[in-house]
Amino acid sequence: MTPLEEAARLAELVAELDQFLTAALAHDDPEQMRDPFLSAAGTVTEYVDVGAAGGLYRVWMNIDDIFDAWPVDYGDETDAIAMREVRLAVEEWLATPKTEAGISAYVDRWEARQAPDDWPDPGGVWIAGGWGGGPRGDRPAR
Repeated sequence: MTPLEEAARLAELVAELDQFLTAALAHDDPEQMRDPFLSAAGTVTEYVDVGAAGGLYRVWMNIDDIFDAWPVDYGDETDAIAMREVRLAVEEWLATPKTEAGISAYVDRWEARQAPDDWPDPGGVWIAGGWGGGPRGDRPAR
């Protein structure tokens, strides 16, 4: 793919994501917020040729897992926590420079945010053993 074609694909992806993510912010109901957010994540899978797209899917699906109380169940607070994370992710996305470097920096920030065992919120009940023994990989639980 030529640099011009790459730029066009990135612009296409950004336009679609911006539309879905802006729609997600318009809702106060968890399912109505979740639907366009999931559509944005699904759209990313159609752009595997865009280098920065892969990380977006991973980060956004980690956020979506909160709605399913996976791998941590926050009880009555689950939807509120999930919606808080969606809002933050979307607001940051909309403010992110839509370049490969800007999107990569966004993904890096979110991967760092999601790395601690107590993300997205302290408390909750682990319902998954993680991979390798600890709640998140082979790191010891806090």
